[in-house]
Amino acid sequence: MRPGAGSTSTMRRSGRRQPLDHRQLLGLSLRWMAVAALLLVVMLAGVGLEMAGVSGSSVSNALADQSDELAQCRAALVKAHQANTRDTPGDSRRRAAIDSDLPCKDRQVCMPQQDEDVSSNNHHALHASIEDKVKRKQVQLQGRSVVHTSIQRPAEQRPAEIVIGIMSARHHFEHRQALRDTWVGYAQRSSHLSSRVHIRFVVGDDTCAIPVEQRQDPYGCEWAATSAHPDLQANIVAYTVPSGTTGNHDFNGPIGMDFTTNHPVVLTHLGVFDSGSDGLKRNLTASLYLPHHRQLAARMTFTPDDPGELIAGSRFKPLSTALVLPAGYIWSIVAEGYGAEEPAHNIAGQHGTQNDGGGLLTFMKQSRFGHLPLELPDSEESARAESNQYAAGTFVYHAEDSVRALTSQHTQVSKEDREQLEAASKLAIAAETAKLVQEHREHGDMLILPNFVDTYRRLPQKVLAFYTWVTEEHPRSSFTLKIDDDCFANLDEIFAGISRLELRSQSSIWWSRFRTDWPVDRWGKWKESEYTSPVYPAFACGGGNVLSMDLVRWLAANRQYLHPFQGEDVSVGIWLAPLHPTTVADYNWHVLPGHCNRLMYTMPELTPAKIRQQWSDFQACQNPCGCIRSEALAPQHVLEQAMGGGGLDADNQPILPIVQLIPSEGPRAPLIPNHHRDEHGDHDDL
Repeated sequence: MRPGAGSTSTMRRSGRRQPLDHRQLLGLSLRWMAVAALLLVVMLAGVGLEMAGVSGSSVSNALADQSDELAQCRAALVKAHQANTRDTPGDSRRRAAIDSDLPCKDRQVCMPQQDEDVSSNNHHALHASIEDKVKRKQVQLQGRSVVHTSIQRPAEQRPAEIVIGIMSARHHFEHRQALRDTWVGYAQRSSHLSSRVHIRFVVGDDTCAIPVEQRQDPYGCEWAATSAHPDLQANIVAYTVPSGTTGNHDFNGPIGMDFTTNHPVVLTHLGVFDSGSDGLKRNLTASLYLPHHRQLAARMTFTPDDPGELIAGSRFKPLSTALVLPAGYIWSIVAEGYGAEEPAHNIAGQHGTQNDGGGLLTFMKQSRFGHLPLELPDSEESARAESNQYAAGTFVYHAEDSVRALTSQHTQVSKEDREQLEAASKLAIAAETAKLVQEHREHGDMLILPNFVDTYRRLPQKVLAFYTWVTEEHPRSSFTLKIDDDCFANLDEIFAGISRLELRSQSSIWWSRFRTDWPVDRWGKWKESEYTSPVYPAFACGGGNVLSMDLVRWLAANRQYLHPFQGEDVSVGIWLAPLHPTTVADYNWHVLPGHCNRLMYTMPELTPAKIRQQWSDFQACQNPCGCIRSEALAPQHVLEQAMGGGGLDADNQPILPIVQLIPSEGPRAPLIPNHHRDEHGDHDDL
């Protein structure tokens, strides 16, 4: 027997480990020094690349290359260690355990989990130093430098369970501070919440430079349509068909097209298409409807014996009494009675021209057809390339007197005037942006979207940008919460609800309060001009809603294909409808203004002072509704009878008719009622 054989056999039987010699210690020390150095190189390289403006894909490629180098280095160290040491069964088992505990499945980043036998103190110190690193990204936003701060957590740290996106208007500085002073600050300081939530105020880096009074829509960013139009003082033919145009469509049911009044206009004539411009062969009827209310506003009959006046390719008759159409509504001009001997026209791109009066009207890419005579056609269709699908009904109109007077004073804006107005607005925007930058530097809790004009109409794109950011920066989170900056939130109750409803164990979860079979609005603040169905699919309402990360990832991955509709909650409902998500309806998300529920998750539509008051009550007695029970506010019932008027609005003012007849001797300004939703209010998109 060789001298060393007996001792080795005895050691193996006893299971004790031999002390490491100097070569083993040197090899292991070099191994961990290399790991620490390469980790530091990876971090510094990532920071340097982002500071230099390198794209995300370039950073990813650089990190992948360095990960490969780390893997090769580790393999070389292991090989050298094996060449200089004698393996024991315990060494083999430990090495197999290290291989199985690598944190990434593809073994590219070969950093073992804790090994108690090898420099455990250095290992813990290394992770402690990494955990304290803060990475700052310089984001160039249209010539303005905005600092975006995010904490880079190591892979082993528990990710935030909920990423909260607070949709905030740029100028809502007081609202954001009120939230920081209340529930947002509490979540960031709380030992049991700070690691479970990640909160960002979401704002755009730019806003609309058009003064509000010069916009076509106060919620969008387009110049008012009445700017410097040569026909503003004259009668205007809405749809003009060239003289001599011959029809091809013998459908005899009602067919129509929709348009929106951006400013009050006066309707003076109704008209119908005359195929061949050679006289009518059939009795035809032209009607004007307010489709949202299924209300007839005007009607005129044309016969072979009394065809009316021929103008271009259509015939017109004057209304006995001119009609004022107020701003902000969708209308349908409908004609019917066509047939083989007097066909209408529906060849794409050959229907003639339209005249919107410089923006008095907006012609929608939506048409309609039906089968019942003298009724509003219910079947809707749209063609994205055109907004006049039929040569059929038409009308003559002009600007209402108040619009003419306004236009003569300051609404006619030349190109030079526009440039001056926009330049002045941009100065104010720059000052606001500087204030935003300072706010972000102070608090570090804002997600400033680059190259994003922040307006109400762009809320769907804003929410989609937030979801995309979450998938990139917090891919291991479980949920997102979308909420507005005028809301009180009880995060403890939200987490309790997640546990109570067992949402963590489910997929495709959408948790909120929902509206189903909700009719599509065709007028007012929530008017929908793109979605042609009469009702929306289910969509979230109330003060907030929660999505599971699988749905968030799907939205982000398909963002280039998702068309924005009139509101962010409605849009998400349309986008997710084909996926059939599990909608978890919970009334604690839907609390009406003026009402309170101590178990509510959120309360919307609050002023900064009211948010602070609710938080003070919540801190004092765990009841945001108040520590002394007060009388409940009565619900705000809004009785809306749009065409005939009647009832009271939310301010206890009488609701007046939205269509008014005016004397034939001349127009007068209409009394236009306030726009209100139903008695339940509308808290989405606020």
